[in-house]
Amino acid sequence: MDWIYLWLALLLTLVLEGIIFFLFQYRQRSFWEIFLYVNVASNVLLNVIVYLLRGIIIDIPAYYYILVLEIAVIVSEWKVYCLFFPNKKKLLLITIIANVFSFIIGAFIFGF
Repeated sequence: MDWIYLWLALLLTLVLEGIIFFLFQYRQRSFWEIFLYVNVASNVLLNVIVYLLRGIIIDIPAYYYILVLEIAVIVSEWKVYCLFFPNKKKLLLITIIANVFSFIIGAFIFGF
């Protein structure tokens, strides 16, 4: 695994998803602390799993399992946010938007 890409993917995720949440008025320090922990954990875990799967699963295109993992990340992040903050529907919508946005930009930059 090229560690520089892991760090760049993490930084890109934090910046892009952070912009989305900021635009939707999430500005409390408590939110940003949770956001940081959740996104560092989910991004590192996702990228390590993708790296491992690429070595194991040869016959399946990467975008199939990456899509499934991205959905799992969205649900997981949303569930954690809901533990700390109200307005579950709004959080779900913003979590989806933020993750889809960072996924598309990341796929454009890094490819699959």
